[in-house]
Amino acid sequence: WAADLLSHDYAVRGDAQTALKQLGEAAVPQLCVLLRKRNPSWEQHVVRLNSLLPFLNYQRVDAVACRLRSAEMLGLLGPHASEAIPDLIRALAFDHSANEPERALLRIGRAAVGPLTHALQDAGDPKVRERSARLLREFPSLDEHSIAALMDATEDRVAEVRGEAALALGAAAHKREDAIRRLLSLAVDSKEGVRAAALKALGEIGISKTEVQTVLQRGLADKSVPVRLAAAKSLWSLEQNSRDTVPVLTNILLG
Repeated sequence: WAADLLSHDYAVRGDAQTALKQLGEAAVPQLCVLLRKRNPSWEQHVVRLNSLLPFLNYQRVDAVACRLRSAEMLGLLGPHASEAIPDLIRALAFDHSANEPERALLRIGRAAVGPLTHALQDAGDPKVRERSARLLREFPSLDEHSIAALMDATEDRVAEVRGEAALALGAAAHKREDAIRRLLSLAVDSKEGVRAAALKALGEIGISKTEVQTVLQRGLADKSVPVRLAAAKSLWSLEQNSRDTVPVLTNILLG
């Protein structure tokens, strides 16, 4: 049934999904085997040889399709697929198939929060850290351990991780002074995506104080359009300040 998830026949895939749903948790180990499929670098050479020497009869498996189909099925199992969380997190490293593991982790629910927090802290692949931070943003009421991990991630060496950590703090650390201090430091980051994320998060975190207003005002004059836009939106959210924000937004539109 797991293999049938790769069938080009819609009816065969549907029957396989129905059967695997009925199996529930018992189906998870085999789905994880499918999720772990990788196409090794040497395989392309074997495929070329196969065309010249048909007797080799090498059957190539599409690892991207394997990850997509298995993650989709694990998502359909929802909380019953919690055993697959580590494999789903590892699958976040692959750009062409990360969307289904992301959806599956969200459907599994809060059981994924702890492992995602651990991945944010320790995963060697920056894509895994980046996507772990993004997913944590989707869970309300994160505990102190997860918020601390997000704060630490604002100092990650990879800009995309810092940006996602900032956005997650904006969603999860409502009215926290320590989170504001981290975001204020990111508002002057060398990467425009990080600055924009920090300014957006400052608007979401919900504290209007002198330091925040000063940084947002400075952001209105940033050379980057996304940064100016984020600053204007946050300033409006906190202060309903049309005098400063409308001219900036108008200039962006006329741009």
